[in-house]
Amino acid sequence: MKQNHMFHQKLPQRTKTMTDANNNAVTDTPEYVLAIPRTELTNNGWGYGVHDFDVDKIDPINFAFLPRDWADDKTPGHDEPNKLGQIMPQVLPYIIVKNEHGDILSYRRKGKEKGLLGRYSIGVGGHVDITDGIYGDDAINILQGVGPYSHNIHHIIQVGLMRELEEEIGLTIKEPVSFHTLVQLDSDKTSQVHVAFVGTVIAPEHILTTCNPNEFFEVEWVSSEELFERIQDMDY
Repeated sequence: MKQNHMFHQKLPQRTKTMTDANNNAVTDTPEYVLAIPRTELTNNGWGYGVHDFDVDKIDPINFAFLPRDWADDKTPGHDEPNKLGQIMPQVLPYIIVKNEHGDILSYRRKGKEKGLLGRYSIGVGGHVDITDGIYGDDAINILQGVGPYSHNIHHIIQVGLMRELEEEIGLTIKEPVSFHTLVQLDSDKTSQVHVAFVGTVIAPEHILTTCNPNEFFEVEWVSSEELFERIQDMDY
């Protein structure tokens, strides 16, 4: 990602509440999330696995927003692979957070993602919502070229990522994040319908006190050596 544009202000909090033509609140609206054709990755030589990644090779207009319940299809008793999700995996910007000493932010999961409850993690991120593509009035001062609706996947991902970092760990980033690793796996139903764009940011040590308590617990800085030892000791 080119790093010649600066971020100047915070975006409003993402909301799932939408309004109709008369400006009345509409409830129970589906969540639309960013997805990318699998062929956009495989045509660049990125198959299943972990790869060095150059996000600029991705066509900036080759994407879609899908209803998340269609793309995930977590209907009880439905064990067949989700064909739509396999063809159009959901994009998950995922950021490893380090301090100036090289220690890595680690925590255990809370929140609404039931399959992740209690699990250790070293990354921050999540789905990119359709609102990250339509907050043009606020994003225009943050990412040049973003209008009332952005048609550039690179811009949309950066806006969504900035929001996730603010919401989850209270971190405001000052410039776009460069993604260095692509992860796409087919080991389980969840992995088959997601693809992770991984980057790294440096954060002040005090963000331990600003992490969202509704999402994280046992938040701490760990060295890479200690992290490796923990992984070796885990039961799978």
